Amino acid sequence: MEGPLNPLETVYGSDGIGDEDSSRGMTDRVQTVATAIYRELERMIPTYGEDVVKELMPHVVSILESLDAAYKENEEKVSLILSMPSKNFSSFVNSFLKCCT
Repeated sequence: MEGPLNPLETVYGSDGIGDEDSSRGMTDRVQTVATAIYRELERMIPTYGEDVVKELMPHVVSILESLDAAYKENEEKVSLILSMPSKNFSSFVNSFLKCCT
């Protein structure tokens, strides 16, 4: 049997440690979730076998990548909104409230 699976390597082609290009890495929040899932999958191997876990990995990876992309997108939007001058921000909030009510 091969060594334990590494979700970071599966998702990004490396373990993410020491990567210079931070745009490729996962956000801290998603990396924390990935690590927790990885630990649970490792615990499943003795009971269900490595093949079962390997079959789950593409699904888990896809979900983690989607979560990471959504988190980064939201982070960018929040940064943009917070960087607006207060007058523009007030206008933005008013437009948003009109749109949503």
